[in-house]
Amino acid sequence: MPVRRLLLALALVAASGCLEDRSRGGGGNGGGNGVFRPTDGGASSVDAAGLDAGADTTDGGASTTDAGAVDAGARDAGPARDAGPGRDAGTPPPRDGGTAPPRDAGPPAATVGLSFVGCPADFGGEIVVSYNGSIAIGSVDAHVLTSSLQFDLDGAGTKTLSTQHRIQSGEVVNLVIGGTTWTNMSTDTDVIIGNAPDPIGGTLVVRDYVPSAGRVDVNFINVTLADTQAGSVCHIHGTATAVRLAP
Repeated sequence: MPVRRLLLALALVAASGCLEDRSRGGGGNGGGNGVFRPTDGGASSVDAAGLDAGADTTDGGASTTDAGAVDAGARDAGPARDAGPGRDAGTPPPRDGGTAPPRDAGPPAATVGLSFVGCPADFGGEIVVSYNGSIAIGSVDAHVLTSSLQFDLDGAGTKTLSTQHRIQSGEVVNLVIGGTTWTNMSTDTDVIIGNAPDPIGGTLVVRDYVPSAGRVDVNFINVTLADTQAGSVCHIHGTATAVRLAP
């Protein structure tokens, strides 16, 4: 055989042996994927068939997945955060578990059926009844106390009001409107010593008086109270009743 043909035959045999070794390089699984795994620590190389089959690389990197696997994977196919019953799946219940009751759901704490002359009292707002040693019936409008009746009495009974009665008994009846107080005692020295007519008068009929429980039932009969600063007179007639403490 000529030397040139002999060299060509040897080259073909060598090439055939390299290709056979490469096809077997995948290990003992037959090498059907034609995957070549280098041993020098480099990145794995995957031929076209391996890419379509979703073959994993072996150098610790992320798995290679074709475009079909992305769309068909568990992330979109299974139950997701918004697919099942969750926080936004229904109407949340109220924080308190139901409809909150009104601030004061009981009967009216007090009723003020009084007429006022000479003093601009207004009990048309929210009625409050409080106790701090004495009892007060107040009217609140837009969080402001507009008018208040205050009683510090010895108990039930009929009281004939005068400046001397206040001094001797210590019983107090006040009407407070804003910064002005009308009370059952004159601050005029001449009235106190008896040298001037007393502007305080009228009768207070107390039918019930338990201030710590928020109870008072008082009938004003032509009662007159005096302004502690200017001395003007307030005329009050009618009934004021409280049955319980209420904010």
